Amino acid sequence: MQIDNNRLNGNAIPIINDMIEKCLSDFGLACFSSAKDDASLWKEYGGDGNGLCIEIDVPDDNKNLYMVNYVQEKVIHIDSLFKADLFEGEAFAVYRDMLLTKTTKYQPEKEVRFVSKKERNVAMTIEGSVVTEIMFGNKIESSMLNKVRADIKRHHSARSILLTQSERCS
Repeated sequence: MQIDNNRLNGNAIPIINDMIEKCLSDFGLACFSSAKDDASLWKEYGGDGNGLCIEIDVPDDNKNLYMVNYVQEKVIHIDSLFKADLFEGEAFAVYRDMLLTKTTKYQPEKEVRFVSKKERNVAMTIEGSVVTEIMFGNKIESSMLNKVRADIKRHHSARSILLTQSERCS
């Protein structure tokens, strides 16, 4: 993180470090993509075709899901940091907005993020979500693929989960 002209370094660095610590301890974050079968996502996050993609149908009214905002340059104004540090009630909104901003380099990911305040020792859920499809990378060995497919069908026989294999991996 760069602070323009080294001004306010003495004030900003401790606040930035505190912000990072609070984000790690107080907020839940999970990242998703609305791009279902993208070759660049398979390469970057899907083990270059050795992983899998889980499609989740989520209700439109989920209050913890946000589209990522893509900008040319990610800029955090010092006033926002001070606001989050000085006013406890403002911290979540400030940190959420920071977590929801990425540079345009990542725009093809079409990222959606689940951001919430995290309660200690409580698992976070996306209310009303349902797994609808599991897409396997095209480099998974057929014996492993058959085993995983059989396990999924055995454990989730009551639900209809589509099991497919990607053609888009590199």
